[in-house]
Amino acid sequence: TAMGIKLYTALKVLGTDVFRDFIEYTYDLTKLFAREITRSSDFELACEPSSNIICFRYLDPAATDLDELQRKIRSAIVALEKYYIVQTLLEKGFYLRLTIINPHTEMEDLTALLESVRDVAKKDC
Repeated sequence: TAMGIKLYTALKVLGTDVFRDFIEYTYDLTKLFAREITRSSDFELACEPSSNIICFRYLDPAATDLDELQRKIRSAIVALEKYYIVQTLLEKGFYLRLTIINPHTEMEDLTALLESVRDVAKKDC
């Protein structure tokens, strides 16, 4: 199939190292981001990430409905058009879900995302 040809060509031209390096980079960056979240008293990590996907939520002691707060935060962040996050329902409730896939993403970008979440939670929620 056509998709198979694209994969074969990419592997033939680039080799496997570039793909391995990309996967390792995004996994390592996700783990660094998880550490940043756990060090922040106003965020909660859903679980330790085992891939490039991370789920977390903003904690506001004054919030009466944390699930609704996450929904509002997500809508406000997406409206900014700088970050794209989704929401997911886990056992404890709604969480913000981020997939780190852009090879140009750096820890500074993720730290800025947390600041944006804080800002919109305080202003818009």
